[in-house]
Amino acid sequence: ATLYNTTTRASYDFKVVPLSVGVPIILITFCSICVSLIVFISLIKTKTGNFFTWKVIDRFSLYTVVLDLLLYTTQTSYGIHQRFGKSTRINDLACSIYGILILEFAVAQVILCSAMAVYAFSLVVRNQNLNLGKWDSFIILPAIGVTIIELTVVAFFDKFSTNPV
Repeated sequence: ATLYNTTTRASYDFKVVPLSVGVPIILITFCSICVSLIVFISLIKTKTGNFFTWKVIDRFSLYTVVLDLLLYTTQTSYGIHQRFGKSTRINDLACSIYGILILEFAVAQVILCSAMAVYAFSLVVRNQNLNLGKWDSFIILPAIGVTIIELTVVAFFDKFSTNPV
């Protein structure tokens, strides 16, 4: 006996997020943008000199807050588009763009936090500073470069789909 899967679903068939969920998400991500901006401005105002002469922890903090800003901005724009863009549905291209951006900044933060943990471990336990490369390239390239290449390939082969939840 041969079984065939006849289940079909429209690709990216998003339903409108209920008002009781959509608006709080937009407000929370917008508040996160405000907090991240305050941290960003305070970091810029309190530090002087060339960025790469700052302490490593200050550079890590700035990288983290920039990724936060990008992630929350993308999430807020997605929420606004989903909630209030009733005439403009989220199509395949928009889904891929939101997917790439949200996952890029989220995965980049995970990689950056892992790099910070390894750096802190090396500093505390081994009492040695790790070489971060010229312009912190050993942190930035894996965090940003690898994930953007991976997500672009995923989008190119049309492997983004709706969240099954």
